[in-house]
Amino acid sequence: MLLRSPTFIAVVLLAVAVPRAQISISGKVVDSVSGGAIAGAEVRLSRLGFSTITDNQGTFHLSENPTSVRPGNKSEKTGMNLSVLPNSSLQYRVSSATRARISLMDMRGKTVGILLDGNLDEGNHIFSPPSIPDGFFIYTIRTSTNSIAIPFLVTSHHSVNAAWSSNGSLRQADESRVALAAASGNVQDQLEVSAEGYFTYRMPIQQSTLSDLHIRCSQGQPYKGLVHVPSHGKSFMVGHVEGKSEGVKVNFTYDYMIDATEISQHFHVQVMGRNQSKEQSDLRKPVERMKWFDCVAFCNARSKLEGFDTVYTYTSMNEEEKKGEIRVTGIAGLEADFSKNGYRLPTEAEWEYACRAGTTTKYSWGDNLAEGDEYHWSAENGGGKGIHPVGSKLPNDFGLYDMHGNLWEWVWDVMAPLPTSEQTDYAGPGGDGERIRRGGTSQFDHHIEGCAGRSGLQPGGFGHDMGFRTVRKVIP
Repeated sequence: MLLRSPTFIAVVLLAVAVPRAQISISGKVVDSVSGGAIAGAEVRLSRLGFSTITDNQGTFHLSENPTSVRPGNKSEKTGMNLSVLPNSSLQYRVSSATRARISLMDMRGKTVGILLDGNLDEGNHIFSPPSIPDGFFIYTIRTSTNSIAIPFLVTSHHSVNAAWSSNGSLRQADESRVALAAASGNVQDQLEVSAEGYFTYRMPIQQSTLSDLHIRCSQGQPYKGLVHVPSHGKSFMVGHVEGKSEGVKVNFTYDYMIDATEISQHFHVQVMGRNQSKEQSDLRKPVERMKWFDCVAFCNARSKLEGFDTVYTYTSMNEEEKKGEIRVTGIAGLEADFSKNGYRLPTEAEWEYACRAGTTTKYSWGDNLAEGDEYHWSAENGGGKGIHPVGSKLPNDFGLYDMHGNLWEWVWDVMAPLPTSEQTDYAGPGGDGERIRRGGTSQFDHHIEGCAGRSGLQPGGFGHDMGFRTVRKVIP
C-alpha cells in the first residue's frame, strides 16, 4: 500500500499468506578436473535456506515446500514520490530539480536498461522500461542524496511492488522476492554448492523444478592476501637493464600493499559476479581477457566491497554486452586520486619495485631464465602454452607469486619513454594512449619478461594473455 504526500513516500508491506510452491532440484556434483564424484557437498538454496548433502555418488535431490514469507514494514523519507505502475513504468515525482541516474536491473544485478542519466526537472515523470519478460526486476534511483531501490514482479498481467529499501540495502526486497516468487510458482533464488577443499559454486535458479544438473566444482586454495611492500624512504632504478638501459631513479614516500598473486577467476567472480576468461576449467587460474578498463572497474568495485575510498572517478563508463558477456569498452573523464586508500592498478614503479624485491638482476631470482623454473610459468616449462593456478610456483623475496610469466599484468602508466631526471612517487606522464603491461606470459613461446621489461597495449585491447593484480597505499 502506497501512502503519498508532496515530500515523502511511505511503503507499508502487509503480512500476507503466500501459496506454497513445490521445489524439486536434482543433479550430480563432480570435480571440475578429474570428473570424480564429490560426496558430502552441501547443496543449498541461499534465499529459501533449504539444503541437502550429496551421497557417495555425488548425487543430490533437493525437495521442499517453501513456507510463507511475511515481510515487515519499511518507511523512508526521501523527498520524492515513487511507484511502479501496472504496466511496469516508473512514476517519479520530484519536489525540486536534481541530477539522477535511473536504471533497471534483473535479479542477478545485470543492467537491463538506463532510463535516465542526467538532470531531472521538478514535477511528475513517467519512465517506460524496455520490453521485459515475466520475472523479478529492480528499479534503482541514485541522486546526490539518495540511493533507492524498488523491486517489483512482472507477471503476464501486471506488475506488483515487492518492497522498498534505501541506502543500497535490498534485504527487505530479498524476502519479499521469495514470497512473490513462491506465489507465482517461479523460484528466483541462488543455488550454492560447498565442499571442503573446493571453491563455492553458485548459479541462479529461476525454475522450481530442475533435474540432471551437472555441477563442476574447482579445487580451492586460500586467498594469499596482500603483501606489505616496505618502500617508504627507498629508491631504485626503474627500467634498468644491464648494458642496455640505465633507467631512472625513483624515490618512494610511502609503503603500499600488493596482491600476492594475480587476481584469480574465483576472486574476480566474488567481486564482479562474472568471469570473462576464455579458459574456465579451474577457477584457481588467473582471470584473463582483461581490458585495462575492466581492471579499473574491478578496483573501484573491490574498494566499495571492502569499505575503502575509491581511487578512480570518471564522468561515464561505457559497457557492452556481447554473447551474454558484459565488458567495459570505455571510460570518459577518468582521474585517479592517489591519496585515497582504495584499490588501484600499480604504477609501473610500484610493480617493478615489488618484482625486484631488493634485487638488481634481470629476473627476481637471477640473470638466467633457465634457473628460474621454480619461480615462473612459461610455455617452455609448463607443458606448452596455457595458464596455471595462481601461486603454484615459488614466490620472490617479498612473497609475491607469478611476477614473471603466467599472464601479462596491466599497470596504471601510459606507455612512454622513461623520464631522464630523478622522480619521486612516479606514476607516469599522464594523458591518453597505450597502457603499460609487465611480466610476460606463458600463453606464447618465449614471452617471459625480466623485471624491467615493458610493452604497451591500448586500454581497450585484450587477449587470453592479459591479467592484473591490485595495490593499496598504506596511509598512516
